[in-house]
This record gives sequence, structure tokens and C-alpha cells, in this order.
Amino acid sequence: GTAPQRAALAALCLETLRVPALSFSPPGLLGLYSSGRTTGIVLDVGEGGTSATAIYEGYPLVDATPCCPLAGRTVTERLHRQLEEDGVAYGLDYETVAQMKEELCTLDFSEGSKTTFELPDGSTLALQPPHLQAPDALFEPAAPGGGLGRFMFQSIYDCDIDTRRDLYSNAIVVGGATLMHGFSNRLQTELTALAPENARVRVFAA
Repeated sequence: GTAPQRAALAALCLETLRVPALSFSPPGLLGLYSSGRTTGIVLDVGEGGTSATAIYEGYPLVDATPCCPLAGRTVTERLHRQLEEDGVAYGLDYETVAQMKEELCTLDFSEGSKTTFELPDGSTLALQPPHLQAPDALFEPAAPGGGLGRFMFQSIYDCDIDTRRDLYSNAIVVGGATLMHGFSNRLQTELTALAPENARVRVFAA
């Protein structure tokens, strides 16, 4: 929230509720701390948007955290559109498609991947590989920001050159959309392709 909102909340907690201590921290910083690090870049992929927070020894490196519209909703909408265009299913509500995405969609499709989903009415829906690979929408070059790989690369590039090596080797992903199978491996592949040859890229899930 804004500074006035934080001040009002602090007054409520400290003066009215008698909370002994209170600290406001950016989500990215907390995500980094949860991984046991104080230096790194945190990619937070939520339902409605993605942010990248670069931190060095506990301090954000840039004043503004870059944001990108690619997020969990992007995958859900892609899957919903594919199902209708291919004639597999019509009129499914958003929540059902979102659950389908969470259960089946992957960035590391193989022959053993689960392909069936039970609808609320008890019937079973069989998905094809292109449907399961809807998360590719997050990494396509034509996507906003050039995809999440390029978005993260640009976020690191915008930081001081002396900090980039540490950021490449401490890339943290948080948020519900990063739980899709193969997300961290795909991001590492994309980021490695864009990073300098001498950079050691390592991506971790918080």
C-alpha cells in the first residue's frame, strides 16, 4: 500500500491493538529471505501479474520493481481459448479451467503426463498435448516483455554490472504460477540462453 496506508495500519496495530513490533517489507524481499538468502533476484508470478525484485545484501537495487502482465491468468485464458477453439469443451467457468491448469498443465510434457480431468458433473475430459502446454504462453518471444525469461534477463541487466553475477546465480521464483511442473527448469533454460557465457545461472523455487 501507499505510505499513508502503511502509517494508518501501523498506528492501528501499535496504538490500538498494542502489537509489540511491526515491520513492512516488500514481498520480493520476504521471498528471498524464505530461501535463506540476502542477495538475489525474485520473480513473483501471481494470478494477475509478475514482478521482479533485485536485492543485494538485503537492499533493493532499483527504486521501482519492474512488472509484467504475464501471469497465471495468462495460462488459464490460453487454455480456455484452446479448449473452445478445438471443440473440446464449451462454456466452462473460469474456476474450473483454472483448476484444470493447476492439475494438468506443464512446461515439461512427456508421454507419461496426466491428460484427463474430472469435471464438476462427474464426466471426464481428455486434453491433448497442446492444451497441457498452455504455460508456454509465459515464455513465448511474442508475449509482453518478450516472455518471462527475457523479462528477468532485462531486470538483471538494468542493475549495476558488479551485482549481475550474484543475481544470475541466485534467481528465486515464488507465486502460485511457478508451481507448474517444469517452471524452474524452463526459466533456467531461457535465462541461460540470454545471459553472458561466463554467467552461472541457477534458479531456485522458494
